Amino acid sequence: MVAGMAVTVGALAVLAALDSSAPVWLVVPIGALMGPAMAAAIVPSTSLAVAQFPPEEAGTASGVFNSLRQLGSALGVAVPAAAYDVAAGGSFAGAAVFDGTRVALAVSAVSAGLAAVGAARLMARHERAAATVPAAQRPAPAPSRSG
Repeated sequence: MVAGMAVTVGALAVLAALDSSAPVWLVVPIGALMGPAMAAAIVPSTSLAVAQFPPEEAGTASGVFNSLRQLGSALGVAVPAAAYDVAAGGSFAGAAVFDGTRVALAVSAVSAGLAAVGAARLMARHERAAATVPAAQRPAPAPSRSG
């Protein structure tokens, strides 16, 4: 999960650092890299969030997580859009578009970086808590699906 977030942060930072002389085709592989990286981050985040609650509260935990995810998605669009508007001076033409886009991408990279740090800290806390559970009380590992 953290690796996927780190790749996403890196890709956003690279896109934000591109200048107007960068070839347009360079954006495609960066975007293609970001898609799977984001998926690698999002899927396990659900499991980690729900794992913080007792099994009998899994439904509630899932609902709260999905509500917060939706809120995060809305802010993930609104905050960079506001940053774009400020940087572009309200313009949607010429160099202002490029400047606004770079700032919006940089804001997205910083936000994703903060989320990655938060996820890493949450995972570490979860692992520490799991390590304090006696071995006899730990759930059995899930069976392997290979083969």
